Amino acid sequence: MQSTVRRRLTAGTPTNDANTLGHELDVVASVRPWKPLAVSAGYAAFVPGAAAKQLSAPDLQHFFYLWLVATF
Repeated sequence: MQSTVRRRLTAGTPTNDANTLGHELDVVASVRPWKPLAVSAGYAAFVPGAAAKQLSAPDLQHFFYLWLVATF
């Protein structure tokens, strides 16, 4: 699997020998207002590595999300 990913990363940029896409930090807060429902809100920051900088924007990327989970 890793060699397949490495080939895809270097296909467009033959001089790219980096294989680290980056690092992600997640912060999640969860609450269960009643037993069958959980609500989570989160924030994620993605710090691109050398390989990701050649594939997309080199800047820090931010993500906010809301997650609802119902159990039956």
